[in-house]
Amino acid sequence: MKVITLLSALLLSQASLAFTIEKIGSDISHPWGIAVLNDEEVLVTARAGALLRINLTTGQQRAVLPTPFVASFRQGGLLDVAYDEQSNRVHLCYSKPLKGGAGLAIASAKLDGYQLLTPKDIFVSNHRSPSGAHFGCRIVIEGNYLFASLGDRGDRSNAQNPSNHAGSIIRLNLVEPEPANTQKDWLP
Repeated sequence: MKVITLLSALLLSQASLAFTIEKIGSDISHPWGIAVLNDEEVLVTARAGALLRINLTTGQQRAVLPTPFVASFRQGGLLDVAYDEQSNRVHLCYSKPLKGGAGLAIASAKLDGYQLLTPKDIFVSNHRSPSGAHFGCRIVIEGNYLFASLGDRGDRSNAQNPSNHAGSIIRLNLVEPEPANTQKDWLP
């Protein structure tokens, strides 16, 4: 009975918290990902390929350039963003135009104000498709590793196919990275 009383008290105290939603800055068409730079600024991706640095106090938005050329159609485009405070690097997941369709790629670059210095792909999926569905891609940095979830590209059986990256969770070593797509014998 004590557990139920404690649980009820916790739920009621959380329900009484008031939240307000406040618009910051101007409209963004199809925002996808957000990364916190500091207490006052965030990076936000827009599906068409824009990376915006937004001041949370003033609402000022400025483009961060250059960004990778993206295949922006249906669910594809510039997707997630992660910021590594220790290395001052920005990592972007995007749908990359490739022969035979589009695939997922992750680019990395050093952030210098509103510039991305020498962006370079650190991962390119071995799966490409003409489909504009289920690109997915959320990325997180934990220690020396970047983890990314890759969509199944509209074919659920891809997630069960160990010969391609679609429908997978990948881990990249950021300290000793390998060039994109040179991993041999990556299958378990």
